[in-house]
Amino acid sequence: MRCPISKKIVPETKTVGSLLQVGGLQVPRFQRAYSWKRPQVQQLFDDTWDGFADNASDYFIGAMVLKDGSDQVTLVVDGQQRFSTLSIILAVIRDHPETTAHAAEWIQNHLSTKDAHGEYTPSLILSEADRDRFKATVTLPPDSDGWIDPHSLPKSANAKCFTRSSQWRLIEAYRTISDRLTEKLGSQKDASGTLTAYAEFLSLKLKLISISVPTDEMAYAVFETLNERGLGLSVSDLLKNHLFSNAGANQKDVENSWNQVEDAIDPDKIPQMLRHQYIADVGKVSTRNLFGRIKARVDSPKTSPAAFVDKLKKDAEIYKGFLDPKDSIWESEDLLEQLSRLNELNAKQCYPLLLAVARQGDEGRLASVAKDVVSFTIRYSTIGDRNPNDLEDLYTSLSKKVREESYMPDDIRSGLREKAPSDEVFVSEFSRRWISPRASATRLLLRELESEAWKNGVPPETHKPSQCHIEHIMPQKPNTAWKEMLSDKGEEHKHWVNRIGNLTFLEKKLNIKNSNEDFAKVKQSNLADSIYKVANYGVWTTDEISKRQNCLAQKAVKIWSL
Repeated sequence: MRCPISKKIVPETKTVGSLLQVGGLQVPRFQRAYSWKRPQVQQLFDDTWDGFADNASDYFIGAMVLKDGSDQVTLVVDGQQRFSTLSIILAVIRDHPETTAHAAEWIQNHLSTKDAHGEYTPSLILSEADRDRFKATVTLPPDSDGWIDPHSLPKSANAKCFTRSSQWRLIEAYRTISDRLTEKLGSQKDASGTLTAYAEFLSLKLKLISISVPTDEMAYAVFETLNERGLGLSVSDLLKNHLFSNAGANQKDVENSWNQVEDAIDPDKIPQMLRHQYIADVGKVSTRNLFGRIKARVDSPKTSPAAFVDKLKKDAEIYKGFLDPKDSIWESEDLLEQLSRLNELNAKQCYPLLLAVARQGDEGRLASVAKDVVSFTIRYSTIGDRNPNDLEDLYTSLSKKVREESYMPDDIRSGLREKAPSDEVFVSEFSRRWISPRASATRLLLRELESEAWKNGVPPETHKPSQCHIEHIMPQKPNTAWKEMLSDKGEEHKHWVNRIGNLTFLEKKLNIKNSNEDFAKVKQSNLADSIYKVANYGVWTTDEISKRQNCLAQKAVKIWSL
């Protein structure tokens, strides 16, 4: 249920310059580090430059969600990526050789304030991971102690001076903006005047909606409502803050455990993991309600921040093994293969079930369950083309049974079989299916069928799936000879070209060479050893495609049995 809008929330229109000059803006510790990459940085620069070039009197760039902190600090709950990037744009203008000393000083007064002792206080303070780097390259003036020229830093993200990838992204953002600004200025005779005018536009005419909120829950509700462009507040950001704030004497342990979670899982994937963990532990939950539900669990007498994050740390190691099986804790080769297949199928809906099973510590059992889920996914979604979003109730139910009844693999298989298409239906649907040759699932299908074909022998190295491309036997761009075999030239070709029966693996160099050659010219030399002897066919028409696909369907129902 969405948090109701409070009377305390009063949206205000403010300029970028007014927010910076007041200062005291700080990114809270629960927020993620700087995340924007080149396309996002470039887009914001281009948007603001276009507004400037069009001489817009007011230019709105969205909303920021703020929350009052202690000691006259204003926490930037949402909008830090955008506001950090705007600060970088101002710093790039300040550092440009054509910018006048007066304009540079004016910009600097936006980025920081100088006290009586000559110490600079940044107007915007980033989270701990990026704070020092941002201050040294953006908010400090170039003539001060501690300033670092961004252009002097390494271009590689792996350089030792970047202890976090976010620090490199800050520098990359600076360079991206610098290059873009140079392009926009071109060979202007009055570059200094343009730079001054652009800085004034950013400060005085660039506006946003400032929304101050009293609670974290309300901040999240506002964020969801706004649906802002960019990388904003997530459930993991809020949860991190809540855990740290309520850890008490265990704060250091909680922070260390959370850092291990972030080391194991890409921060962008943590909200997904949290939701899947909740489903495995409790039951179905919407993304919108997730933070409130988890918060209630953390605050209950049955657990604590320390206990919660310790369990999360253990689950993160398991979840990492789902996302990247090869770089994980698994020892079973069979399990690695099955999890890799699930990745190719993009079958994330099953992760709560796999997590519940994995906690039992039996890799053989987990491999067996994963194999059944692969077969189910191919039957239900890949070939059946049914909506995978409809499977959440099934996996939630099976997760509950694993959690409460310690289900065995056979029991899970029975639950999947009830939802899956029957053998008869699967064969029928496979026989008619067309599929994108670019999809990873297509490569998996052909690879598994190829492996089955060579089960009693060893394929030549050039015919192994890893050495092959996916080939259209009837080409995507048919020549005259091919067209003559088709009764309805255009529509018939469109209907049959991406049918599974028309696809096969072919050695890479032959795939390129083959191109649009006639079937008779290439079948003996190039297709002789292809999957299920395509060269055995005398001609290649829609009838042959249908016959071959029916043959593959009979093989498929045995490979992906349930």
